[in-house]
Amino acid sequence: PALIKNFRNIPGYGLEGTYNEKKVYLGNAAFILPTLPESLKENVHKHISIAQEKGEALTLFWNGDAIFLFRFKDTLRSHAK
Repeated sequence: PALIKNFRNIPGYGLEGTYNEKKVYLGNAAFILPTLPESLKENVHKHISIAQEKGEALTLFWNGDAIFLFRFKDTLRSHAK
């Protein structure tokens, strides 16, 4: 298991900590986007828009070197109220 130091939970946004002396973030787009370099933001915005158009929920992980986008889609059960 990875040892995350300086772990913080930011309610409603995500998690942050330090791994191998680098800041790492996991959370929603509003939390992660400000931490990204300008060179990545346009491409990430494009992928966020695609996920939103499909009605998918999105969680991002940023480790300072790479950004990972986790896309989730839920289907309501036919008998759900």
